[in-house]
Amino acid sequence: MCHSYRAAFIAGHGDLEGMLVHDTYTVSYIATVIAAFFGCPIRCTRGVIFIASAPVIYAACTVLLPLEQDVTERLMVTLNLACIAVVCFVARSSCEIKERTEFLRLRNLQKLF
Repeated sequence: MCHSYRAAFIAGHGDLEGMLVHDTYTVSYIATVIAAFFGCPIRCTRGVIFIASAPVIYAACTVLLPLEQDVTERLMVTLNLACIAVVCFVARSSCEIKERTEFLRLRNLQKLF
């Protein structure tokens, strides 16, 4: 879920000196997982957990790291991940409503004939 340097640092097997430290990989991976899950034909109620868990996963991956950036920047990234999860949830629920409406319309047409 995160870079190997994060796992090594959290486990106490390495330090961050001289390493390029950024959150791009972690944030893009979490965002990709969220988008992929909501892109699947799974009921949107199953995806509610991603709205809360995406920011928590990011915070868990970054809380033990030394502050290489401002705390407000980490909070903004956390809020952005929450926004991505909410937008994906709304998009998936909109698609699900359209699919269910179309299914109901077709079912009613079949009953007529």
